[in-house]
Amino acid sequence: MNILQQAARRLERLEALDKVARPLAATVGRAVQPRVVRNLLSGTYLGHPLHPVLTDLPIGAIERAIVHDPGDQILVLAKSIDLSWKTTRAILMLDSGVNAAEYVDRYKKLRLETARSPIQFYRLRERATKTPPR
Repeated sequence: MNILQQAARRLERLEALDKVARPLAATVGRAVQPRVVRNLLSGTYLGHPLHPVLTDLPIGAIERAIVHDPGDQILVLAKSIDLSWKTTRAILMLDSGVNAAEYVDRYKKLRLETARSPIQFYRLRERATKTPPR
């Protein structure tokens, strides 16, 4: 057993972590409880899990897409990671209030570089908030 495995075993046995992990696990469980969210993340609709793709996007950008004006925000996120229109349409259709057909022209006209600009902004903003002042 190497040193990393030993460290992992020690962490697994720390009861202090359980105090944090249990409520966190319950919160995550409630967040993915709706079947739509669970199916989206596992790839039921897309034929491929979506969660690995989302790890390349800043949390702020994902949150904004989900909470504020989801249609246009989802277009930008999808285009920035070069998702196909078929995949983007499937994601848009998860929200019953969104008519995906309205977005096809905007998606096709949106350039990859243009979509990546706000993502770069979110990344820089996240980095700036994590960097301690000198």
